[in-house]
Amino acid sequence: MITDLTPRFPIARASPRQTSAPADIDTNAIHHTATLYLSPNATPTDEINQIAVIHQYHIRRGFAGFGYHGIAFPSGRPYLVVPFDQWGANVADENNHIHGYAAAGTYTTVPPPLALQTALAHLIAAGRRYLKRTVPDKPHRHWGGTTCPGEQWRAWVPTLTNIATFITNQEDDMGMTPEQETRLRAVEAQAHSHAATAPPPPPPSPPPAGRTYTVRASDGADGLSGIAMRQLGNAARWPEIASLNGIPKPYVIHTGQVLRLP
Repeated sequence: MITDLTPRFPIARASPRQTSAPADIDTNAIHHTATLYLSPNATPTDEINQIAVIHQYHIRRGFAGFGYHGIAFPSGRPYLVVPFDQWGANVADENNHIHGYAAAGTYTTVPPPLALQTALAHLIAAGRRYLKRTVPDKPHRHWGGTTCPGEQWRAWVPTLTNIATFITNQEDDMGMTPEQETRLRAVEAQAHSHAATAPPPPPPSPPPAGRTYTVRASDGADGLSGIAMRQLGNAARWPEIASLNGIPKPYVIHTGQVLRLP
């Protein structure tokens, strides 16, 4: 089931995030976040922390908040972050007519795990139910200026349409029956049998003992949580960095400072 985070990450309905109508939407844009890979064993707290980091990053970029309508993780959990009746901020000059969905992680050379793809298809299906129709699913790169969602997009973006169609036809608000779940697995297998897929990326290895990180000027915007996200794969681990380096409240860091990493 989709977790609704729209109350947790409210975005003002003003430029550049106006209200939209179902008739305005004619395309779904599929992205990858290009952030560190979270293990399929990550907790919902880990995933929501990563959403919060992206939310703040998008605010700093002038997007007014989280740019995608929905995001899915390798755990198979999907989250709705921006209401379907509000503009996203994920394709330049196109946000008035698209819904944007993101695969959490970097998939430049390999497709996302199947569990993530299925979760993303659930978000697409939910968007279809809101629109009361189907719109095409296109990679972000379709609009130019980017390679998002990676060079392997042909191996997985087209299959989202087939999986989402099955879900749209079978799922109601109470979920699917065991028989429908079995049929969904068969649809997934059939869709992926026609695509050249690669194994999902392994979870990141623990950082080696004694590893350090030198603070850059750009780290000042999101502080220790951003460093924890980029270096450890989990923004929630920033207190470990603070403790290891004896950094007291208010946890100020400085350009050039060398931090030990857990």
